[in-house]
Amino acid sequence: MQSLTMTQREPPEVVSPLENIEAQTAKILQELFEQLPEEDQEFLQRGSIFLGLNASVCGLIANSSFRKILNISQARIVSTLPTIFIPLTSTYVACSSLIVQPLLTDDLNCLSCAVVRGGFIGSVVGALYPVTLALFLNGALAARYSTAPLPHLRSSLRFWITASRPVFKKMSLVLALQTMAGAYLGFRSHGIYLKMFQIPQTKNGLKD
Repeated sequence: MQSLTMTQREPPEVVSPLENIEAQTAKILQELFEQLPEEDQEFLQRGSIFLGLNASVCGLIANSSFRKILNISQARIVSTLPTIFIPLTSTYVACSSLIVQPLLTDDLNCLSCAVVRGGFIGSVVGALYPVTLALFLNGALAARYSTAPLPHLRSSLRFWITASRPVFKKMSLVLALQTMAGAYLGFRSHGIYLKMFQIPQTKNGLKD
């Protein structure tokens, strides 16, 4: 008597032609990346870290400024560590996912797009976000330890705008520098991306 139970085979995974092309393109670009000069490889791999370190400095300066404005002397580590490591991580992840990886997978082949993305990351993630994070953290500490006379709900918005205005004014130069640094990161990364396509022509001696 034959068993009624039959083993069912899993259907073969169907790979679309577009996915196959994308995988082959990513593989070719990875091979070209490995043939780049060490300086260019280091820039693509660690340029995001440099922008992230600048974001950490922004967070540290903003945190110190808000602590002085709100007369906070408690929980120094609690407010300092997040304003250092969270902007560093966020900026690095944003640069890697929006600039470096799209270039290495041929999803970002537009120079202006790379520059705009870099400038956006530098200004928003690398400068405005650390300042805003420091504002929220120190605002919560000021409310917890009652270090500054906090207003009622109706006038709280005006109070925080007034309290944060000198900090944002102080950070305006840093904001401009971060924007330019991010734009340069996108510009230089795209230049390295174009350089990868010149490697086969140089090595094989091909001419147009």
